[in-house]
Amino acid sequence: MWTALGAGLAFRALYHPHRAVVERGFASRCTGDAGCGSPMTVTPEGGSTIAYALSSGKISTARGLTLVSDREPVMIGYGANVGQLLVANGAEVGIGTPIAVMRTVELTVTEIVRAPSGAVTTRPLEPASWLASRGLTISAKGNAKGTLWCTQGRKIVLPQKVASCGTRLPSTSAMLLLPVSVTME
Repeated sequence: MWTALGAGLAFRALYHPHRAVVERGFASRCTGDAGCGSPMTVTPEGGSTIAYALSSGKISTARGLTLVSDREPVMIGYGANVGQLLVANGAEVGIGTPIAVMRTVELTVTEIVRAPSGAVTTRPLEPASWLASRGLTISAKGNAKGTLWCTQGRKIVLPQKVASCGTRLPSTSAMLLLPVSVTME
């Protein structure tokens, strides 16, 4: 019994699923750069790349590729530009699961909010700050840092134009080991 427990803990300590949007790629456009409501665009280094699940949850393909998280009340949209879906519609996935081969990823994060009256509404969260505050990155392999404000890793400063769109900053995860700073200009 102790051997099995030790082996399980060692596997968990050594197993690191991809905690990134794509296998190889970079952000070519940040949220708000093309107007309010525009997604963060992740472009692959080649013609296409593998997109990973950014949380555990359920896959929906009703309107593009969407992951409904079971850890927090958010929906993560990957866009409609899916080359090949690697999981079935309605499939349960874990973080880091390869979910699709995509030419570009139009990343959006939408928070599901229940009002005191019981009504359910949604509001957009800024994807780069959501990634940073969860310890996630844009690319699993290679350097995804660039000159755009949304590619600055764990220290992100949102420009005023994004703040004026009504996009909300996410709350920081309590499970982070390294410091994260997400502020508005």
